[in-house]
Amino acid sequence: MNYPAKSRYQNPDVVRSYDEKRFSSLKGRIVANREQGAVLHAFSSLEPGSRILDAPVGTGRFTKLFLEKGFSVVGG
Repeated sequence: MNYPAKSRYQNPDVVRSYDEKRFSSLKGRIVANREQGAVLHAFSSLEPGSRILDAPVGTGRFTKLFLEKGFSVVGG
């Protein structure tokens, strides 16, 4: 399946500018904090080393969080 957006997120400059633009406003930071809290809550019962699937990976902004919690991350 041809999905052009997937290849755009592989460019570090595109990823950085997207995240900076999306989360630079107060509203964007509030949304990001809520999303992060929800994700942490959803995975709170998993043990470190658990394998999780991050799909869609998007810009990968949750990957670092998952790795810091000791999860084995697979992105799709």
